[in-house]
Amino acid sequence: MDELKARDVVASAILRECAQGRGIQREGQIGVFLDTPTLEMESPGILAKRLVTLRHLALKCGHDAAQEPFLVYPTLHYQNGGVAIDKDGATSVPGLYCVGEVTGGLHGRNRLMGNALLDILSMGRRAGAKAAEPGGRVMASRAGIGHVHAWQRELTLSGLPLDVKAPRLFPDYAHFDLRVDAGLRSSARGCVVGDIR
Repeated sequence: MDELKARDVVASAILRECAQGRGIQREGQIGVFLDTPTLEMESPGILAKRLVTLRHLALKCGHDAAQEPFLVYPTLHYQNGGVAIDKDGATSVPGLYCVGEVTGGLHGRNRLMGNALLDILSMGRRAGAKAAEPGGRVMASRAGIGHVHAWQRELTLSGLPLDVKAPRLFPDYAHFDLRVDAGLRSSARGCVVGDIR
């Protein structure tokens, strides 16, 4: 299929191919080949101009994407749906406002690429203004950290470790360390790359 179709279409096709036994096994991993050499041949410069991040990652791994396809498999890039909110971002919990992809965002079940920031800014402004209104829905009780102790207790009762802070973003088999780039400016996006720990 056309590798440049919408992300959800490409991801679904890859998952389907692998589930039906047509994936490729390499070094214990399954996926499909992303045919970057053909993309580059059909549109010279596409890797350097449109697929900058992909090219950068490939080079960090010692892989020339213009010469050799590489194995890809979808991971969780974004997940829509979650917290139910009203038109101002208010939840059913007094004083709690949410915006962005934690709520499903403005776009529903399949957001458009590049619109997450716009969603956060537009809805964030609206939610912030509503939260700042006098007489708004504010929690009556004092804030504290009792919820942290309750969470730790539940983890202990469930036999889960207390030292795990968050889900892993990158697998052990990755051939690069994105933390090396922490603080460097990305020329492709014009933004500072943060520390991923």
